[in-house]
Amino acid sequence: MNVTPGRVSQWISEGKIDGAAIEGEGRSARINPAVAREQLKERLNIDQRLGLNGLSTRLEAPVLPSPEPKAPAFEPEDTVETKIKQEKLFQVQLQTERLLEERRANRGFYVRAADMRAEVAGVSSKILATVEGMLPEIAAELAAKLSIPNRDALHILREKFREARQRLAEQFKIEAEGAAETVEDLDTYDEPQRPQ
Repeated sequence: MNVTPGRVSQWISEGKIDGAAIEGEGRSARINPAVAREQLKERLNIDQRLGLNGLSTRLEAPVLPSPEPKAPAFEPEDTVETKIKQEKLFQVQLQTERLLEERRANRGFYVRAADMRAEVAGVSSKILATVEGMLPEIAAELAAKLSIPNRDALHILREKFREARQRLAEQFKIEAEGAAETVEDLDTYDEPQRPQ
C-alpha cells in the first residue's frame, strides 16, 4: 500500500481497518492486505486519498507474496481513481508554476512590455530634448570661434541634428522590426503536461 506502519496503526485505531482484515490478536496480529485494501477503498475519504499526502497510497496494488517489502512493479490501471490522481497532480503542477511566476514577478524578473516601451521612449525623448536644448549654447560658441552669425550656426546645427535624428529613427525602426516581441525566460522549467 506504500504507507508507514504508523499509518496502518492509525487506520486500525480509527476503525478504518477492522474485523476480517486483522488476523490474530495483540502484538502478533497480522493484516490481511487484500481485505484491508477493500475496507480502505470503502472507508477512506476520497479527498484525503487523492490529496498531496495520499497520492502515493496505492489501494489497487496487487498483494505481493514475498514478505520482503519491495517497490511494486506494476502498471497503474486506467481507472477513474487513477485519472483523478493524475488530474490532481496536474493541477498541483500548474499551481506550482503560477506561484513560481508570481515570485519571479515580485522579484522583478518580469516587466510589462508596454511599460518598458513607454519608459524607453520617455528616456529617449528626454535625451533628445536635452541635446536639442544645448544647441543654442553650442552654436554661440561655434559662431564666436568661426566669426559667423550665431543664427546661421544655430540653423546649421539644428538642420544636421534633425538629419541625424531621422537616420537614427529609420535605423532603429529596421532593428525593431527584426526583434522578437518577447524574450525567452531562461529560468523557466518544463511546462506540466496534462495526463492523457
